[in-house]
Amino acid sequence: MIKNTKYYKKALFIALSFLLIGSVLFNVYQYKTIHNERNNYDNLSQIYMSNHELTFSNVFALMGDSEAMVYIKTPEHVSKIIEGIYESNFYYLASSNFITSNKVQNKSISTVNTRNLIENGYLDKLKSYRTYLSDKQDIPYEDINEISLVMKDLQTISSWLKKKYDHHDYQFYNDQDFYQEVYKELQSNIKQYYFNGFSK
Repeated sequence: MIKNTKYYKKALFIALSFLLIGSVLFNVYQYKTIHNERNNYDNLSQIYMSNHELTFSNVFALMGDSEAMVYIKTPEHVSKIIEGIYESNFYYLASSNFITSNKVQNKSISTVNTRNLIENGYLDKLKSYRTYLSDKQDIPYEDINEISLVMKDLQTISSWLKKKYDHHDYQFYNDQDFYQEVYKELQSNIKQYYFNGFSK
């Protein structure tokens, strides 16, 4: 009876040891898996960010030596700018969707204000101007000065993104980053309708 008790204790000890070892190995495996997944997501975020930076800056590189306001005298050219920036913003949104918390600790991943300023602010103005050009109206466009400022602001954003791309800086930027690094350089009154409540 005593021998049986010792045998059961020994068997129980061995079983618990195996369970403990198995648990440790599983936790190590799980940690490595999660760590690898996060790295993969962060790598994807950087790939999409590099595409965002390159696509946005290429929109204006396609103008060549033409002045912006001369280039956009045709609706086709305005469309190229609009479509290129929409594509760039798609990459920006994708980058924000793949960024993980270990890359942006204690930092918001919001891009809503930046994307809204560009899409609902600047691009909506360009769409209106494109409609005017397509209709071939004889009267001068009443908001042509605003369009000029829109183009300058978009070129300012483009230059900022090109600089990041040229320096291989593909780190995700959020609304606060954009506000601190770019917003103050923008000239159009459109910007006042976005980034309310933000501060340096």
